[in-house]
Amino acid sequence: IDQFIPLVRDSQLIGLSLMTNTYYHARELTLAIKNAGITAPVVWGGVHPTVAPDTCIDHTDIVCIGEGEGPMVDLAHAVETNQDYTHIPNLWVKTPTGLVKNDVRPLLEDLDQLPFPDYDLQAGHYVVHKDKIVPATPKNMRNTLIRYRLLTTRGCPYACAFCCNSSWIKIYRGKGPWVRKRSIENVIAELESIKN
Repeated sequence: IDQFIPLVRDSQLIGLSLMTNTYYHARELTLAIKNAGITAPVVWGGVHPTVAPDTCIDHTDIVCIGEGEGPMVDLAHAVETNQDYTHIPNLWVKTPTGLVKNDVRPLLEDLDQLPFPDYDLQAGHYVVHKDKIVPATPKNMRNTLIRYRLLTTRGCPYACAFCCNSSWIKIYRGKGPWVRKRSIENVIAELESIKN
């Protein structure tokens, strides 16, 4: 935490993506941000906030429910231009007058519109390496890039009771086709990008 706080002190917006196993870490980091006097809004997103937003909003300023690419771009733009962001679909936002719960937007059907993951190591990326937060380099990212995960689809046709997918299907019912596929050309382009 002592290494993390200086990295976010001058931020306008702080985002944490979490799963259930990192919920308590996210709470600890968010509390540390607030205790350090940092006033930037903190937004939580990911699987856990999507399936349990009621327990997450108690500990953060904003919760992003569901797929976050569109909502996060809209939120970043609103923060940067000092505009109201309480109306942005997918976001639950704490306000002085209460909690605003926005519905999720329709699903993005053309997955080829999404940019590839950002592995530009010149762009201020950091990693935890040997118990320290350090700038990302090809050397300390080597194991991550070897295990690169490429997603060719979004959504699963099954609704297994033990999986978060069953909750996501309910959240997005009526918002577009749940199972979506990328084009072969787009997948090959990402493979070539990560190889380069």
